[in-house]
Amino acid sequence: MKRKNPHHSGGRHASPPNFARTHAVALVIIVLVAVATGLAINYLRAATIYTVPIGKRLFGSYVSGTTVAQMEADIGRKLDVFATYENWQAPFPNYVNTTGNGRITQIGWEPFGIKTQDIIDGRHDTYIRSWANAAKASGQKVYLRPWLEMNGSWCDYSPFSGAGLTTSPQQLAQAWRHTHDIFTAAGATNVKWIFSPNETDEPGTTANKFENYWPGDAYVDIIAFDAYNWAGSSGSPSRTHTQMFTTPYNRLTALSPNDPVWVAESSASPRVSQTDKANWFKALFADTNFPRLQAYNLFSINKEQDWRYNSSPEVLNAFKVGLANPVTTSPSPSPTTQPGRPGDFNNDGKVNVTDLSFFLARWNGSDATADLNHSGKVDITDLSILLSNWLP
Repeated sequence: MKRKNPHHSGGRHASPPNFARTHAVALVIIVLVAVATGLAINYLRAATIYTVPIGKRLFGSYVSGTTVAQMEADIGRKLDVFATYENWQAPFPNYVNTTGNGRITQIGWEPFGIKTQDIIDGRHDTYIRSWANAAKASGQKVYLRPWLEMNGSWCDYSPFSGAGLTTSPQQLAQAWRHTHDIFTAAGATNVKWIFSPNETDEPGTTANKFENYWPGDAYVDIIAFDAYNWAGSSGSPSRTHTQMFTTPYNRLTALSPNDPVWVAESSASPRVSQTDKANWFKALFADTNFPRLQAYNLFSINKEQDWRYNSSPEVLNAFKVGLANPVTTSPSPSPTTQPGRPGDFNNDGKVNVTDLSFFLARWNGSDATADLNHSGKVDITDLSILLSNWLP
């Protein structure tokens, strides 16, 4: 989980210090760090590596109508991500330690019926802290997706739902930061945070653009979106995954320069035909574009449409074949998004004097790019991370 000092503005720009003096100080720091922080560097390197490498696509699913074990047997591989949902006021779920054991648990955490200002004012702190403490105690990989599809008017916590629970996107972002800070204070470092709007803004107004809900890069570990191919429903055409993913992918990656991208929730309808649905998944699983796309999560349920992985033998076979080997994206993601290479600010595959100069110009400021441990300040800990990845 990214750490952030409470109430920090998260601005990306800071006035550079006196450059000559900073270089002299930094040279002393470099010597001290090199001698004194061997163990700390190893710890920090581990802390900055994502749970799974970007470039190898993960597959996860929400599973309804069957069991996780049966789905895994059907598709011929283990789920990387077990996706599920919890309302606020529900206790931290036991399945994190059972079904989630060995898998990432992605929890859509939905504060239905909760006034957003009450969260900001601390009226739910005890409940939030109970989740933070339980998540920490589990020791499992927990990826929280709070306020999912917040830019969709069908969610009562949307400021455009008519429910009156949230007054603005900015208020919701403030509640996100407050909740995140409680987890940070509890030391729940095994929890990652997924910012997950709908692919389109509903209503499609400037005020409801999902960028307005962004809590800040230091409060988010995964940028994600939900997108469905409603093929054949009310005359909707079948959209390719490229048509569906390109716009939200580009908008999200503009928000965060380094975070991996997930499709947090998605599927395709068979209403045009089961063959159309099967071909949709074949194309998706074979796609090597979207270089920062790290995971695809299926919404496998017969609900508004038959979104399931096994809606027909043909569709099931598309999953079996497509998931036989994880896709490696091409071209490779930039080195700043790869494990073990924080500090490569110019994306040349190296961490060297050029990157150090960029870093030193931001020393003691709050530039989010140079703040490698997301503490809210560019300091000696960030320098340690940079040096631990030195590759001239």
